[in-house]
Amino acid sequence: MIQGGQELDLRERSFNELNEIGFDGFGFGGWPTSDDNVFLDEIVEFNAKLANKTGKYNYAMGIGYPKDIIKCIKWGYNLFDCVVPTRNARHGLLYSINKETKEVEELKITRSEYRDDKTPLNEHSEIEELRNTTRAYLNYLFRIKDTNSLRIATLLNLESYNSLT
Repeated sequence: MIQGGQELDLRERSFNELNEIGFDGFGFGGWPTSDDNVFLDEIVEFNAKLANKTGKYNYAMGIGYPKDIIKCIKWGYNLFDCVVPTRNARHGLLYSINKETKEVEELKITRSEYRDDKTPLNEHSEIEELRNTTRAYLNYLFRIKDTNSLRIATLLNLESYNSLT
């Protein structure tokens, strides 16, 4: 992990020393947001530029919101891991990604507006259950605290993230 906080010179020094060791890849080390929870574009992009010099793996550790992943892909990151899609699924926050435009839609499926919504979760899904489950039914499963709600929401978010990347 390339370290150095928000200090670009420390990040460059960390990269140079790690590169001498000969790792198979590099990662963004440290939390990628400021104290007021703003994504640190400059730092994360700088880190990518360093790692991209080598042609090795470039790992965006803990970066998991779709809009941030899209930026990171453009900068050259090619490995991601984060709790966002699964944790948010467990709380009823769903992500839907338009495969063509890469636009992200967020749905808080537990809201009352989805009680009667017969729209499929993802009519283009490769997973039959996501094509055939409506927003209304998933809303109902969350309301009655059925554990299938967690599984279905997680499937949807993971499929959406797979589509995104």
